[in-house]
Amino acid sequence: MAGPSLVKFRIPSLAVDPRGTELSYTDSGPPPTRTAPGAHATPYTTIFAFHAMGFNAGIFAKLHPLAPSQNLRIVGVNRRGYSSSTPLTPSQAARPISGTDAQKTQHIVEGGAEAAAFIRAFVQKFDLPPRAPDGRGGGFAVLGWGSGCGIAMAAVRSMGLCTVVGGRAISVEEREWWAQQMRVLILQANSFARVPAFSRRYAEPPSITLGLDPPSASWSAHLDPSIPPPLQTPFHTSWVTSYFAHPGFARSHSSPTTSHPPTESSVPPLEYIVPSPHRRPTIYALTAAERAAIVEDRMNEEPAHFGSTEQIGAVFQSIVWEAAGARVRVAMICGTESAAEGIAGVFGAKAALEKVAADPSAASMKFDLVEGVNHFMVWDDPEKAISAYLRALED
Repeated sequence: MAGPSLVKFRIPSLAVDPRGTELSYTDSGPPPTRTAPGAHATPYTTIFAFHAMGFNAGIFAKLHPLAPSQNLRIVGVNRRGYSSSTPLTPSQAARPISGTDAQKTQHIVEGGAEAAAFIRAFVQKFDLPPRAPDGRGGGFAVLGWGSGCGIAMAAVRSMGLCTVVGGRAISVEEREWWAQQMRVLILQANSFARVPAFSRRYAEPPSITLGLDPPSASWSAHLDPSIPPPLQTPFHTSWVTSYFAHPGFARSHSSPTTSHPPTESSVPPLEYIVPSPHRRPTIYALTAAERAAIVEDRMNEEPAHFGSTEQIGAVFQSIVWEAAGARVRVAMICGTESAAEGIAGVFGAKAALEKVAADPSAASMKFDLVEGVNHFMVWDDPEKAISAYLRALED
């Protein structure tokens, strides 16, 4: 498949608060109208995708040409400080690292409310189709990819936690609209969790990005003292695009819905550090122009993750609680050749669900391990990514 055009140009943006904060975006555009040849009978669904650390929304570019035929519209949203989106102020950037617990919580809630405001503004600006009465078309999904899961989860939760953000009141009507129109929260994460053992091994503070206890064998460039801090994010950006051959995975567990409890002891043998040479890392498949357009590894977001572990974990636990009560639909996606902590995180998330759900089978939370792809299926295997999103949208 030929790569999409990533020529530098001014990316459109939308204001998300009265202070003039803007989020820029990429857009696949709407599928053909109902009267056009090949058009779908049902209204299309829009997926608002939030990218991970080290990459901007251009990482979703290969999904764009595939979306119309599947009755989807893909909107990649550049998070604060990426591409031409408004950067965080120095005081805002410091809050999740050195702020009080209340300030850290407020930072997460405000970021989520900004993302939610973007979605609302985009829906209104382009008159997106509302969710169909039978729930099988229209409306929107919120996708978090990698560390973009944090902002995606916070966007969903902000509609229930926040009444005023940046001077803008969030009305009851707006929260009810959100509940009616959002079809599913998709968490396509590689870093579901960080490693408490590093606090002992490397004298670094623990960080559990989504509130889960990861396997102690996990490794991270950001917590390895042999890698100079300025090189940690660039190293991670390359390493995380690798493919990993996890020994015993296929024969032990073909799906996280296995009857074995998805705790650390039931996770199949995984390779936590060394990539496999059977397929080149995604970063090496990018042309120089593509790397220049979509790779942004100048920002190290890990201090914010480390500093706000409890607050991010609380958001994730609230999402699990809502899914347990079938109040929010959640789909967790991970490639079977992704870095190990993402796979382990799927099992850990299912264990978290089982702790709070009276009947986990009745909960509105899906788990999907996609065979033979890595964390960057959105680029290397976009057809499989689209298929996974369509499965997530199924009732």
